[in-house]
Amino acid sequence: MLVATIALARFVPALLTLPKELTISFGKDIDSAVRWFSKNAYDYIEPTRDWITIWLLLPLRNFYLALPWSVVLLALGYAGWRLAGPRTTALILAMVITIGLSGMWEPAMMTLYLVTAAAVLCVLIGVPIGIWASRSERVARGVMALCDTLQTFPSFIYLIPVIMLFKVGDLSNIVAILAYAAVPAVR
Repeated sequence: MLVATIALARFVPALLTLPKELTISFGKDIDSAVRWFSKNAYDYIEPTRDWITIWLLLPLRNFYLALPWSVVLLALGYAGWRLAGPRTTALILAMVITIGLSGMWEPAMMTLYLVTAAAVLCVLIGVPIGIWASRSERVARGVMALCDTLQTFPSFIYLIPVIMLFKVGDLSNIVAILAYAAVPAVR
């Protein structure tokens, strides 16, 4: 049947592509709604964004950037030793040393800071929602539908509406990571 349909589509162009008038798109409506919300809610979002950035994120970022490489090396080496043994420890140490010698230490610490903040938030938000959903069938249906929806999109797609709401910054990165990474914590 598949081969016949493909062969027939070569001779009947209407079978090759779905006509645009038969497609349904909510893209413009959603885009308009997000733009309207962003424009009208920004006066309320901005102070919250600034408070979170100044009092929570910047101190955490500065802590990670101030960590001596030797402390990070020893902590990761110890974690590797405790969790997986000497071979994994050697691999971890080699990778951390490579990051340091390649001049990528600061970007690596920035990545570690963003991932740590997002992971903590994922646990703080996702686990209670997961527990709540496990105790109520009605809540579970809604939560699982939302989780399934969030997992169908590629991870970078969350950054666009988040930047529209929070502008470019660390908070935008963390919220976008959170939208994608909270699903496993919820499940």
